[in-house]
Amino acid sequence: ALDNASVYDPYWSVQPIVILDLWLVANGRFDLSALALASLLNVWGVRLTANWAVTFRGLGVQDWRYDRIRAATGPLWPLANLAGIQLMPTLIVYACTLPAFLYLGEGGAIGPVGILGLAASLLGVALETVADAQQHAFRKQADDRTRINDLGLWKHARHPNYLGEILVWWGVAVVFAGAFPSRFFLGFGAAVNTALFLFISIPLAERRLAEYKAGYAAYRARTRMLLPIPTRADEDRREA
Repeated sequence: ALDNASVYDPYWSVQPIVILDLWLVANGRFDLSALALASLLNVWGVRLTANWAVTFRGLGVQDWRYDRIRAATGPLWPLANLAGIQLMPTLIVYACTLPAFLYLGEGGAIGPVGILGLAASLLGVALETVADAQQHAFRKQADDRTRINDLGLWKHARHPNYLGEILVWWGVAVVFAGAFPSRFFLGFGAAVNTALFLFISIPLAERRLAEYKAGYAAYRARTRMLLPIPTRADEDRREA
């Protein structure tokens, strides 16, 4: 109706907090472990939704990836939009949320494994927050669209924000696995989410960046994809 597939993007960050909060209340679970997990995902969801709102430029602009899909699919665009941009992310976010949904519904203590999972998710939220703030700061001060962001975390990693998102959902899966070890496989959503970034989102983004950012190939060669730590090539470059 709005002719802009980008309006569906906030579903990714809104769905978990709405469903999980209502589920938490419906089950009357207000113990420390349940509140810790729900609170962490609320912070994640509100922050990510706010970040989307800040970067959304109105209904006249659609995500460049969707524009390319539209151009490639032609008359099949409505089907590609429904299947690839709406249904696929919906299924992935449900799979990622499933361990938290079951954990909040069935109960479960937070042991050492669960604490590790919460720490991983917390680290993920922190990484996303810092990486996005640094990205916004770079865009404000960059006077040339072809410049490469090499501020903070981005100096050593090309996608530190994606690493944060990956850690959030692996952390949730670990929390659930710690409470229900025999059902660890229900954390498959984290694996699917990771695959989405590694094989679709990151390759698409890097091909586009290489098209208009001078020196991106050199930047890519000296940095890591996800981990914001120096490489040997980066250290050699600084020494030179």
